[in-house]
Amino acid sequence: MANLMDYIKIQWAEIHHMRNQEWRVLIIIVGVVYAFFKVDQNTDLLILIATMGIIACGFGIHLTITHWKIFFSKMKVIDACEKELGIKAEFYNSIFSVQGTILLMYFFLTCIFSGIIIWLISQNFLLSVLLSLILFIAGFFLSFKCKRYVKNRIDHIPSPKFGIKKNQ
Repeated sequence: MANLMDYIKIQWAEIHHMRNQEWRVLIIIVGVVYAFFKVDQNTDLLILIATMGIIACGFGIHLTITHWKIFFSKMKVIDACEKELGIKAEFYNSIFSVQGTILLMYFFLTCIFSGIIIWLISQNFLLSVLLSLILFIAGFFLSFKCKRYVKNRIDHIPSPKFGIKKNQ
């Protein structure tokens, strides 16, 4: 039984490690935003920095979706371990999961960087705001669709079985 508890602890530690990686990418993006406001008003340089922000957000989106897959599979393992140990835990389900919120932040930041690039290139503020809003709404719906897609792909994987005999 102690081995099963240790296994659950390892699974949770790996989940927290993944979450720390996601926050580190967000910190990198904050650094890009900081650089954006610290440079001179050179349009080419601002476009380059905003493009770097979009690329960083793309990596963040990919990382979060990949971690979502791992998270759901680890939660399946944790649930199976808890059942084997006789633990009945109920968790609060929210509309927005942590990964969904992080994914939404990436989409939001991508929209801001995209709007800035459009504004710098076209000098049309209304167009940049409109396109940014369209991108954000699309990202908002994509984050919900992504969660369902990832969860459905993991649901077909059978839960692990443990060959541990319970004490009578």
